[in-house]
Amino acid sequence: MKGWIFDLTIETKPRKETLSNITPAPVAAPMAHHYSNMKYVSEECFNRCVKFFSKIGKGSNGRGGTIWNEHGVACQQYGERNSSVWNRFRSPFGNREFFVLNTDSSGDLIFRKISYFRSVFEIVDGNIVVGMIRRRGVFRNRYSIDICGVGHWIFRMPLFSIRFQGESEDKVNIWVVVGPSKAEWNVLVAPDFNNRTLISVLAFIHNEYWNHG
Repeated sequence: MKGWIFDLTIETKPRKETLSNITPAPVAAPMAHHYSNMKYVSEECFNRCVKFFSKIGKGSNGRGGTIWNEHGVACQQYGERNSSVWNRFRSPFGNREFFVLNTDSSGDLIFRKISYFRSVFEIVDGNIVVGMIRRRGVFRNRYSIDICGVGHWIFRMPLFSIRFQGESEDKVNIWVVVGPSKAEWNVLVAPDFNNRTLISVLAFIHNEYWNHG
């Protein structure tokens, strides 16, 4: 598969992980191992960054997916589900919530809409709010991301482009290439920000891009 920020050739290998029924497990897990286009990401940057691959599964009606690391190991699953009665009371602006489940059973994160007129979502870990996401822009293609104790990003998704970037303190440290379909994202994250909450946020934005964009 050829990327636009970096050219990726995808090879596959058998997966041994047993995943839940959020989305059917693909026959093989993708793993990027080669690139050649140095226009947007340097070789040094590519080598030191942490690599992920997000894919939304067809069997989940397009509302669930999996994230693999660069070794082809599934590390997170995500999807939409009906909110509990308690969560509907706390967040009456939607009957559904987005969740990300870590495959190491370390707990899940919940994304809930908390504003009717603006697209504002809170990130909940257990009963604690650990971050906030705001969708901005006339074309709803820009996200403001705040994660408590980690940082702040502006994630931009230019129209008619398959190259997206996230900036923190005027420095790009998240890169995304869409492809070969909209259901698949190739992700690079600067090692200083290899945080499970941030990766979960990218899964949330991917789901919004695919299902609600």
